[in-house]
Amino acid sequence: MAPRTHNITDVMSVASVFTANANSNYAQLWGMTKEHWVRQAELEAYSEWQSGKEYDGNAVLLGARAYENNATMTANAVAQIDSFLGEVSDKIASWDGKDT
Repeated sequence: MAPRTHNITDVMSVASVFTANANSNYAQLWGMTKEHWVRQAELEAYSEWQSGKEYDGNAVLLGARAYENNATMTANAVAQIDSFLGEVSDKIASWDGKDT
């Protein structure tokens, strides 16, 4: 039983440190790109501007691809965590039914 516990502990220990560092990096990246995304929305609103026209904020954000950018960044962050948990899952699957 010790090798199984030891391997999972090692993977989770590395995963927790790596994920904490990655989350910090994503937060910095988000702050750095925020103004770019705001500018994209401003340009989209400008391109749709017509005198007297009412604007739909969601339509402007969709046109500026703000939701798409947010989804891509979130998917990348989640994929990183998933890769570590997948490694743990693979280890457990390989040990299933074996005397370990």
